[in-house]
This record gives sequence, structure tokens and C-alpha cells, in this order.
Amino acid sequence: MTAGAVEDRGRVVGAQAISRAFAVLHLVRDRGSDVGVGQIARELGLTLSTAHRIVRALVSEGYLAQNETNERYYLGGSALLLGQAAYRNFRLDVVRPVLERLAAHTGESVNLGVLAGNYAVVVERVESSQPLRFTQPPGTRAPLHASAMGKALLAFNEELQARFLGSAGALERRPYHDGGF
Repeated sequence: MTAGAVEDRGRVVGAQAISRAFAVLHLVRDRGSDVGVGQIARELGLTLSTAHRIVRALVSEGYLAQNETNERYYLGGSALLLGQAAYRNFRLDVVRPVLERLAAHTGESVNLGVLAGNYAVVVERVESSQPLRFTQPPGTRAPLHASAMGKALLAFNEELQARFLGSAGALERRPYHDGGF
């Protein structure tokens, strides 16, 4: 950050367009299916013209592409290349064989997650061969206090423990789903 940059609630002032562009990318990423400009505008609280300008800019840079059949948008080739570069930088290619050996040894699915704010985010996964399993594809976000991976991250991070355990009532209740018939 430059000496003249000022922060407002954790965001750099004057970077609204960039924040909105990332919000569009996050929305498209999290949907898992093509998204229309109208849906983007509604879900992000943008005007239709603003959403359209952002989408067109992202298309021109290759981060979004348009489905010619339904005129909706999906992540483009530039997003793929960016993700592949991050995969290499995080050395997940080195970690993957270890996860595969652990899954083979235990017969269970194995997730690798990272801390992202108050969430554990799955970044790599090896599926179990068992017919009954809990699926969490890469990108799945789970509150730290409501997931096994999150609890493991909390167990060995004193700063997180102080933040979570020191603020009574700060933990969001999660409904229990028994998966019953």
C-alpha cells in the first residue's frame, strides 16, 4: 500500500471498482453454474448498467466468458490460468501425493484446508472409495467452530482461540442435520 492510501473498514479507499469486480468473480465462482447480468446486479446490489460494465471488462480480460446459448457468464480462461498458478505457488502438487497416501491408508476422504477469516476453506481433496461419504469440494467454506477442519485449526492457534473464545455469543449457531429419511 502506498503512503497516500487510506483504509476505510479494511478496504482501500478508491478501489471500489476493483472490489466490485472481485465480488462478481466470487459470485460466479460460488454459483457453480452460468450467471446472468441481472442476477449479478441483484445479488450484489449493483445497478444493471454497473454490473454490465464490470462483466464486460472481465470478459475483455478473459476472466469471464459468455455462454452463447443462454447469454450467461462463467469463469474464463484467465481465471483458470490464475488458479493454476496459485496451485503451483501453494505447492499443492507436492501435497497431493501425501493426501492420496493418507486416504489410501485410512480408507477415508482427506481434505486440506486453509484459514480464511473465520472460515476453513477446502483447497484440496482426495475422495474416499467408500460408498457413504461426506463431500466437500475445493472451495467449500465452513465456519471454524462448526467443522472438524475448523476445530483442528482452532486447536493449534492461540490467537484464534482468544478471538473466538474471548467473545461470548460471537459464534453463529449451526442447525443440526441428521441426514435422516
